[in-house]
Amino acid sequence: PPHSWLKQESALLLAAEKLLEVGATATAELVLEDEKQRHGESTEYLVSQAKLLRTKKQYAEAETALNLAGESIPETKMGREPLFLEIQRLLGHVHFEQEKFEQAATAYEVYFEWLVGEAVASADPLACRRIVELYMKKKRFKEAKDISLIWCKFVPSVIS
Repeated sequence: PPHSWLKQESALLLAAEKLLEVGATATAELVLEDEKQRHGESTEYLVSQAKLLRTKKQYAEAETALNLAGESIPETKMGREPLFLEIQRLLGHVHFEQEKFEQAATAYEVYFEWLVGEAVASADPLACRRIVELYMKKKRFKEAKDISLIWCKFVPSVIS
């Protein structure tokens, strides 16, 4: 594929992530462009690019970047690779924000299916809230309860 699986540590990608966290979108965009020029479109680059696009509310473009990133992860790494979980989590958010609720539920389900062990403690509260909301609309109360138990256990400030 054009976006080959490449696990790389990049100071530029780390900087872009931190810039997005503090709302410096324009600077993050410049840093990501520099990363692309230096190292090409790695899987990590595509995920960071999707985060930037989501921040800019360019959801369709973010979805495309995430799909490309997901396609580049070898099947043997799916589920065990933290980046795989990140892609599924972000796909859930991007689909939800585009009101593609069935696709959002599917991405969130994959995210939670593979979220095991110590990673459960870092479950995304927004993903939890959204999938519970989707399950409640579909009257899937058992699944909603199961996710709520994970969510409330690790995010006590959230009341389900």
